[in-house]
Amino acid sequence: MDTIAVYANRKLQLLYTAGCALFALVGVVMFFDGRPVKGLLVLVAFAAGAVLTGSQLVRPKPLLELTPAGLRPTIGGVVPWQDVEDVGFGILTGASHVVGVRLSTYTGYLQSLPANPPTKNGRILSLATRFIAQPAQNDPTLNRLQKERVALLTWSRNKTGGLDIYWPKRLLPDTTVAQIRAYQADVLNT
Repeated sequence: MDTIAVYANRKLQLLYTAGCALFALVGVVMFFDGRPVKGLLVLVAFAAGAVLTGSQLVRPKPLLELTPAGLRPTIGGVVPWQDVEDVGFGILTGASHVVGVRLSTYTGYLQSLPANPPTKNGRILSLATRFIAQPAQNDPTLNRLQKERVALLTWSRNKTGGLDIYWPKRLLPDTTVAQIRAYQADVLNT
């Protein structure tokens, strides 16, 4: 079977980039209109957003990949197909609709994670864990990255109504859930 990469909606990314650039211009106007501190903060924040979303337009990276070995999320690791219990929709605390997967066990996914995470992902994961979830400190069989990932998976499951790994629904094509389910069925039936 071929690997299928699922990318973010390019029109939406273009809209986000344009919106951030527009608000960055508002920051410039505020800076020269007698509100230099607020203007500079608005400029920096939205210019950073425009650069981040714009870089995804120039060099797109898949949000997830469907491989014969399993589902590969952008956050790293591979979720074996036999561990994917369900694929579906959820709501992230409020009105943010998400698409995600629920795992029957974390073991296969945790074993696919590197012992030493890449610097960028490791820092982001550590920061996220500090602010939103508490790592599983009492399990001596897990390394630091695995403990932090278990904390985030548990947090995600609680906040989305049962999804361990998720992506914003608006970023994905409407056919993503059906595509993941069909790919999983094909792999498990061969």
